[in-house]
Amino acid sequence: QMFTATIGAFLSVCTITRRPFGSVNSPYLMVTGGAASAVELETNNATASAQPLLIELPPPADLVVDSITTPAHGTVNAPITVSWTVTNQAGNPAQGSWSDSVYLSLDDQWDLSDRLLGRVAHSGGLAAGGSYVAELANVLLPPALAGQYRIIVRSDIFNEVHEAADEGNNARASADPLEIEVPVLVVGVTTTTALATGQERLYKVTVAAGETLRVTLGS
Repeated sequence: QMFTATIGAFLSVCTITRRPFGSVNSPYLMVTGGAASAVELETNNATASAQPLLIELPPPADLVVDSITTPAHGTVNAPITVSWTVTNQAGNPAQGSWSDSVYLSLDDQWDLSDRLLGRVAHSGGLAAGGSYVAELANVLLPPALAGQYRIIVRSDIFNEVHEAADEGNNARASADPLEIEVPVLVVGVTTTTALATGQERLYKVTVAAGETLRVTLGS
C-alpha cells in the first residue's frame, strides 16, 4: 500500500490480509516504507516486529463434491446451467470462504487442457457433515468440437480451507456425459449474432465438392 505523510509526522496503518495454508512456522511481520528513493536515509525504512506472529491452523475439514447436475445436451455458443453439491465430511467445520471452479473436459480427469467455464464463491463456512448446493447459471459453452464431454467441479480451487491430508479429493466429474453439438450455418442463409470483445463463435459449414465458400462479416 502507498501512503503520504508530512515531514516529522507519524503514520499509523492497519492492514488485514489472508495467509494461505501450508505453513505453520512463526514468521515476523516486516514493514517497509519509501521503497523507491535515492536518499541515503532510505536504508532504515524496514523494521521487523519484536515478537513473532504465531499462526495456528484450524482443525482440518474435508470438502468433497458429492454430485453434479448437468443437461444431457448442449450447443456451442449457447448457455447451460450446472449445479453441484459439496459436503464437509470431516468432524470439524470448514472455516472462512472459498471458490468452486467448473470445467469442460474430454474425460473424467482434470488437466490443464480443460476449459474453465466459471467460478462460484462460497462464504459462511460449512459445519461438520453439512452440505451446500451451488450453481453456475447461463454460462456459454465455449468453442469445442462436437462430441461427449464431462463437467468437472473443483471445490476450494485456491486451497483456502485447511484440509490436511484430504486436499486431493476436492474434484469430481459428472456421472453422465454432456453431448455437445456445433451450430450449423446454412449456405445462402444469413445468420445474425453479436460478439463482445474477446468472445468467440464456432459454426459448422458443409460445402459441396467443387464449390467455393465466401464469408462476409459486417459490423
